[in-house]
Amino acid sequence: MDNTTLPLHLSHVQKSSSIINRSHTLLHSTALIALIYYRIASFFQTTKTRDLPTTLSCFLIFTGELILSFIWLLGQAYRFRPVTRTVFPERLPENTELPAIDVFICTADPSKEPTLEVMNTVISAIALDYPPDKLHVYLSDDGGCSVTLEAMKEAWRFAKGYWVPFCRAYGIKTRCPEAYFLGEEGTESSSGIELMADREKVKEKYENFKSCVTRIRQNSTILVNRDHAAVVEVINDVSIDEASQEDKAEEMPLLVYVSREKRPSLPHHFKAGALNVLVLFQGMDGLQGPIVSGTGFYIKREALYANPIKDVDVMELKLYFGRSNEFIKSFGRHYKPKDHQHSSSVTWMKETQFLASCAYENETKWGKEASPKQILPSIP
Repeated sequence: MDNTTLPLHLSHVQKSSSIINRSHTLLHSTALIALIYYRIASFFQTTKTRDLPTTLSCFLIFTGELILSFIWLLGQAYRFRPVTRTVFPERLPENTELPAIDVFICTADPSKEPTLEVMNTVISAIALDYPPDKLHVYLSDDGGCSVTLEAMKEAWRFAKGYWVPFCRAYGIKTRCPEAYFLGEEGTESSSGIELMADREKVKEKYENFKSCVTRIRQNSTILVNRDHAAVVEVINDVSIDEASQEDKAEEMPLLVYVSREKRPSLPHHFKAGALNVLVLFQGMDGLQGPIVSGTGFYIKREALYANPIKDVDVMELKLYFGRSNEFIKSFGRHYKPKDHQHSSSVTWMKETQFLASCAYENETKWGKEASPKQILPSIP
């Protein structure tokens, strides 16, 4: 059977957990109703015999119980229909049929988020087992700190020169170098002498990389810049001449550093703004209502933009989604993230910087009003 007709994952309701959770919710709700009834009845029966301080104290306690009960009731949605999923990676289509993906990594303050750990995340994303020409990694630095940018360049050099070739050559499953070298993968007796030798070589290079990142932190002032223009830098951007000389080099994904414009007088919605929002918790997943949680999520462009747009007034689109021509083009069904290569790099950089500026939302309904269905009909 053609794999393209088979689902890539299946959802399974945890029936036993669902029954237990619902039973607990029922019993707990019954107890809460009884408590509330008791509080109300006793409050009106003894009000005349109590002094004002005692009455006020009882009222405040009762109010607190009502608030906590309401919060508890809202939380039961997570337990109402928990599900698990079984995935079938063997059913994935050929590399040529896989969609392009964008990976966004958000950071804000190197003094609170260790630079080395952030760079390990960047390296892990770069080394994903995915066609490199369809993988695009963006680091959104809301701190606008030079330490992060410089460390990112070092991470790129280590990943391109050693880590990515090593992972591809031996099919390494743990793509985070810190986790890999702390674990036992590649140290088994059955791993082979060549793998173990290369592992030690790459480990030495990784230790050098860690030392370099440490020096960058020590020699730089960690200052979160809250007043700066948008900064966009393509880390692996090479000239045509350089690219022609790297035929034998590892093909690498696109890596971009982005720091949104910050101005003291304008709100910026801390740490990547609207991105700070989506994990498919099991309970919410079962209700088909994932909530936004800030880390570890993925979303399809089609779900983000709704159905492909046809015969729609471009100016009306810009009223809701901003004035970036590159962004508007991405709404088309046949758009690919690397379509910017067909236009000049200068134009693409200007458009990207505009997207990261504080002025992007001016005179638009971006983030304020949902687009009407006649513009973006909802997905059935």
